[in-house]
Amino acid sequence: LKSWYIGFFQLPAIPEWYLPISNIFGRSSLETTFTPKDLQQYENSWSQPGAKTGMINWYRAFVRQQPRFRVNKIQLQICIIWGTQDIALS
Repeated sequence: LKSWYIGFFQLPAIPEWYLPISNIFGRSSLETTFTPKDLQQYENSWSQPGAKTGMINWYRAFVRQQPRFRVNKIQLQICIIWGTQDIALS
């Protein structure tokens, strides 16, 4: 259920209406992740017309778009690194 928001973002118009501009990161990250100046810059950017829709549309496209070409499978070794307290990937 940690990624419930991806399903929520599939709804038309409701996420844009529901999500507040201010303090989005304040609720979704550690308090020390962003400075007050950082948060103000994000708030200024996100308050522009169409900004929230543009960000949410990335999640909408991620779920809806299917590859239109054949994908060849390959095998390779990978190493994935993330923080031990990452709330989205734990």
